[in-house]
Amino acid sequence: DKYFRFGVDWGGATSQLAITPGSDIDVTPNTTYSLNTSCTTNGAMKYNVTNTSYNYVFKTLNAGTNPTGTFVFFEVQGAVRSVSNVTQTPLAANVTDCGETTITATLDGDLAAGQAVYLRYTNNGYATSKVVTLTGSGSTYTGKIPSSFNAVGSNVSYYVFTSGDSNVATNGSNADLYTINLNNNGGLNYSYTVVAGGATTYIPDDNFEQALIALGLDCTLDNYVYTSNISS
Repeated sequence: DKYFRFGVDWGGATSQLAITPGSDIDVTPNTTYSLNTSCTTNGAMKYNVTNTSYNYVFKTLNAGTNPTGTFVFFEVQGAVRSVSNVTQTPLAANVTDCGETTITATLDGDLAAGQAVYLRYTNNGYATSKVVTLTGSGSTYTGKIPSSFNAVGSNVSYYVFTSGDSNVATNGSNADLYTINLNNNGGLNYSYTVVAGGATTYIPDDNFEQALIALGLDCTLDNYVYTSNISS
């Protein structure tokens, strides 16, 4: 087992913090913990490190002379990777309603066990958001913003981040704490405004149109589909 405490050294204030002063507490990766905010020199957190080549990333919710003590840590069984490039299809000017948006993230190397890649997106300035796990292999991973999210006139914002491989909330509630690193377009976030899809094709068969909806090529059972969504 490896033992550790957190240290505070901020604005002249110094202290050591543990979960339970006087006791050694077992902890596991990808789990949110709360430190006792009383300074202690007795008691620690402990974790069984099975391979000294693994890398560990520790995240705290905040800092200062009196931090809340909320933290999480991650075990990455190899090099910790970052997101070097983000692209989308279709391009920002061509995203239409009832059409999905594919986001592709390129990493600076192959992803190791314990680290995963996520897409976070919103249409209300992150008052609420959705998070999906990107899938892929090596250094290339993709995910989709679904057609049901792309309504005409919506201003969609998104970014890509890495975290541990579990317990990342799908509503984005712990995304900030759980982010190892991110690509957010230099702080601006990636974005697009959804435009109308143009010409439509008549679909008389409701069952067929329902199948198109299931495939993400249509949004509403109204006997019409955007021609551009089924033309390729």
